[in-house]
Amino acid sequence: MSFFDDSLLDMLDVYIYESNDLFEQLDRILLTHQQDHALTKEDIHAIFRVMHTTKSSSAMMNLTEIANCMHRLEDVFGILRDDPQRLQSHEDTLFTLLYDVSDFMHQQLDIMKQESYQPADPSFFIKRIEELMNALQHKEDAETSKIPKQIQKPIPEPEKAVDANTFYLHLLYEEGCMMENVRAYMMVLQLKPLCQQLQTYPEELENNKDAASYIQQHGFYLAITSDHPEQAMKVAQNALFVQSCKQKALKDTPFAHDEKKMNKKVGALKEQKETFLSVRTDKLDELQNLIGEMMIARETLKVYMQTTGNDAMVDFYKQTFDKLYDHLEEVVMSIRLVPMAILVPKLSRVVHDVAVKEGKDVVFKVEGEDTEFDKEIVDRLFEPLMHLLRNAVDHGLESKEERLRNKKSSQCEIILNVEQSNGEVKIQVKDDGRGLNAQRIREKAIAKGLLAEDAQISDQELYQFLLMPGFSTKEEVSEISGRGVGLDVVKQMINSSNGRLAIQSEAGKGTSFILYLPLTLSIIPALIIRCHTIVYAIPIHAIEHFCPWDTNVFSAQGQHVYYRYKEMSLPVLFLDELYQQVGDKTMQERKNKTLIILNSQGMKAVLAVDEVIETRNIVDKPLPGVLQDTYQQHTGISGYSLLGDGHICYDLRAETLLKNAWKGRE
Repeated sequence: MSFFDDSLLDMLDVYIYESNDLFEQLDRILLTHQQDHALTKEDIHAIFRVMHTTKSSSAMMNLTEIANCMHRLEDVFGILRDDPQRLQSHEDTLFTLLYDVSDFMHQQLDIMKQESYQPADPSFFIKRIEELMNALQHKEDAETSKIPKQIQKPIPEPEKAVDANTFYLHLLYEEGCMMENVRAYMMVLQLKPLCQQLQTYPEELENNKDAASYIQQHGFYLAITSDHPEQAMKVAQNALFVQSCKQKALKDTPFAHDEKKMNKKVGALKEQKETFLSVRTDKLDELQNLIGEMMIARETLKVYMQTTGNDAMVDFYKQTFDKLYDHLEEVVMSIRLVPMAILVPKLSRVVHDVAVKEGKDVVFKVEGEDTEFDKEIVDRLFEPLMHLLRNAVDHGLESKEERLRNKKSSQCEIILNVEQSNGEVKIQVKDDGRGLNAQRIREKAIAKGLLAEDAQISDQELYQFLLMPGFSTKEEVSEISGRGVGLDVVKQMINSSNGRLAIQSEAGKGTSFILYLPLTLSIIPALIIRCHTIVYAIPIHAIEHFCPWDTNVFSAQGQHVYYRYKEMSLPVLFLDELYQQVGDKTMQERKNKTLIILNSQGMKAVLAVDEVIETRNIVDKPLPGVLQDTYQQHTGISGYSLLGDGHICYDLRAETLLKNAWKGRE
C-alpha cells in the first residue's frame, strides 16, 4: 500500500520535481563555495528559501519528519539572515551538514514513487542541527531559542468575523511559487469536506491553462458556504505558499461580476504573458513515437502516389504535407532537448565527495554545459559519467605527494567538455593525472587469459580491456573502485544509445574518455544505400565525402585494396564481400560502384556500394536481444527501420564497418 493517499498522489510528481530542483540549487551554492566555505547574504537567503519551501511542501505531503527537519534548518538560516557574522568558525560544520541533508533528500526523492515507500527518519540530523544552533546563538539566549518539536504555522486573525453563511475569500500566493492553479486545486480538495457549497474563481483549476496566470496577477477567489467557517478559514490560511488570506464583500469579488466579462479578462491574459506548461515525459515519448509512425506512413503514401502515376498529387504533397511534417518533427525534437547543465550539480557532488574521501585537492571544470540534446540521453548519462569521474579522481589523479615529486601542481584538474558536432554530441572527461599504464593493463589481461603473451596489439586495443566486466588494474578493493564494474556500465550505456567511446592517454599527462552520442535515440538522419537487392542506412554524421570510381587511384597489397584520397591510402570495404553476397569480383566489373568516404572516431575508410538512394530520417528499431553485441560487432548491423514501400532497411554502425575495413591491414 502506498504511503501517499489518492489525493496526494496527484501532487507527488510536482513535489518530487520541485524538491529536486530546490536541492540542486542548494548543491550549486555549496559547490560554488567548496574551497572557502563562505556564504554571501544572497546565498543565505536562497538556502533559507529552499528550507522554507521544502518544509511547507513536505508538510502538505504528510512527510512530517522531513518537514520538521527542514523547519529546524530554516531556523538556522533565520539566525544567519539576521547576523551572517555568526557563521564564522562554523562554516565546515554547516557545509558538511547541508551536504548530508542534500544527499538524504535526493535519496528519498529517488524512491518516493515506489509502492513500498516509507519515509526514512531524519531525526539523526536533529541533534547536529541543535548543536549548530547552540553554537550560533549566544549562551544567554540559548534556552529561549530552542526550536519547537513540531511545526506550528502561526494562524493570522481574519480581518472580519466569519459566520455560518456564505463568505468570500481572496488569497494571494507567494511570488515565484509556480503552478498556482495546482496549489489552489489541492486547497479546494482539503476544503470540500467542510463545505456545503464551494465556488472558485478561476474555475476548472486543473485543466484551465490560463488559471495560473490569472492567480499570479489577481489572486484566487473562494465562495464558501460552510457549517464550520472557522475551520474552513484556517485551511485556506494554512495552505501551502499562501501569503495572505482576506475575507471580502461579494461586490469586491468576481462572483458579483458578469461571467462573460470575467472570462474575457482571463482569456486576455494569454496576450499579456507567455505561458509555460509542465509536460510529463511519458507523454512526450508517446508523441515522438507517433511522429516515427507518421514518418513511416508518410513514406508509404508517397511511394503509393508515385507508383500510381499521380504526379500532380505528389507535387502537392511535397509542397504541403512534407513541410508540415518536417516542422512538426522539429518542434517535437526541440521540446525534448534539455541542457547538460541539469546534470552538473550532481556530477560536481560526485567529484567533491570522492576527492574529500581520497584527500585530494580537485578542481572540476565544466565547458559547454548549455549544450542541449535529448532528455532520454541526458537521463542515461549520469551513471556512466559518475563512474568516469570517480575513476578519474581515484585511479587517474595522483596524491599530493606524488604530484609534487613529479613537479606538478598539488591541485588536480578534471574537465568535462560538452559540444555538438556533425549531428551528434561529444562528451569528454579529461584529467591531468598519471595516465593509463598500458604495460600493467597488458599483464592483467594475460593473467586473466584474455591475451596471449606474444600478442602484438596497440595501446588503443589494450585500453578496450578496461571496458570488460570485472577487469580492474587496482589491487585493493575500496568502496569507490577496484571491482571492475564502472567502465562496463559506461560501455553498456554507449552501446544501448548507438554511441561510441574513445580512450586517449599519455603517461604523466592524463587520460581522456570521449563519448560520442546521437542527439536523439529514435529518429536518426541517415543515408540510404543499396547493395544488390538489400537496402541499408548509414548515419549522416559518419559520411565525409562521395568519390567517383577511378581505376587510377586504386592500389592493391596482397588481397587488400586501397584508395588514394587526399594523400592518404584508405582501405576499401566492399559491402557485397562483407555480407558474402553474390556480386562482381574484378575491379573492371566493379567500376559502376559508388564510393563513400567514412570518417568516425579518428578512422577513415572507403565503402563501396551499388547505389546511393537518398538522405532520410529513419526510425531506428533495435535488434532482438539474441542478435546484439557479438552479432553487431561482426556484421556492423545495429538495428533496422521500415521504408515507405514496406521493405526492411538494415541500419549500419559506421564504427564497426571502419574496424572491419582496417582489420588485418595495420
